Amino acid sequence: MRGKDIYLCESCGNEVEMLKDAGNVPLCCGSAMQRMEEKQKDSGQEKHLPFVEGEYVQIGEVIHPMEEKHYIEWVEFIGENGFSLKKFFNPGEVPRVKIPKDFKIIKIRAYCNLHGLWSLEV
Repeated sequence: MRGKDIYLCESCGNEVEMLKDAGNVPLCCGSAMQRMEEKQKDSGQEKHLPFVEGEYVQIGEVIHPMEEKHYIEWVEFIGENGFSLKKFFNPGEVPRVKIPKDFKIIKIRAYCNLHGLWSLEV
């Protein structure tokens, strides 16, 4: 199961999660928003992939920086039967979350404000 599509306005930075796809691309600032592709391999110096460590998930095997201009905005747990849970972060917070008890995760997604959408199949 994949998560709901995330769209980004390249002009103003608005983010939209598609709750129901009727076949239209959302518009913002007079232009079509860009659908964010889920990346599953880190290629740069920053670490963006969710990393499971015991009963916790953190972003990056080495924790992702959480600076004012570069940070993880949210982490999402996608479970069986379409259930999902999101945890939102602010700059300065540690992007680490305890996995909810009895929540059977099949995918974890994380969103970096500079480098986009990242996912890990569990």
